[in-house]
Amino acid sequence: MRREEVSAVVAQIFGGEQREWQTTGADRFEVMTGTSKVKILLAGPCAVAIDMRRWSRGSLVHHCDGEWFLSPESRKGDLCGCPHSIVERKARVKRGLGPQPNVDLSFRLVDAPDLGVFRMKSISWKFAENASVLKDAIGSALGESVCGLELEAVELKGGTRYVKPVLRSLVGYPADVERNPARPGALPGGLGHRH
Repeated sequence: MRREEVSAVVAQIFGGEQREWQTTGADRFEVMTGTSKVKILLAGPCAVAIDMRRWSRGSLVHHCDGEWFLSPESRKGDLCGCPHSIVERKARVKRGLGPQPNVDLSFRLVDAPDLGVFRMKSISWKFAENASVLKDAIGSALGESVCGLELEAVELKGGTRYVKPVLRSLVGYPADVERNPARPGALPGGLGHRH
């Protein structure tokens, strides 16, 4: 199915308008919709990739999982030196010294699984924490996990407003729950640290 056909189906399912937009990539179609919640299928923990990256002058200068370097190959597996506390990590990023989260989510739509795999990327700290907990929870799933990808409005004192992405389990169990009713519940998880 061509991208134009995929975006037309998405517009039909969720309501909204399919349109072309200026881009240099192949993703030249977008769907503008008022839908803030979408049911998605995650094919196990590999569907949620989380790492930490710091870029400088267009080059990746720090790439880790929060504890161990992931690249370059010469440093892969070495301790990266990142603090354990999210507060300390954020402070290092503000000073230009530390990496920030990078979440790459691969999913299919519950309402149209045959459309193929979609991707979402985020550098949000909260989304990374949220995705890390969910990744741990679906780690033992035997099939795809049904989750919700949502946009949540936030308003701070002083009038600042923004929208944040939220990933949550809709039923707390994988899509194959009828075949696997004994699946344990969610496990607590920490961003970037191995358990």
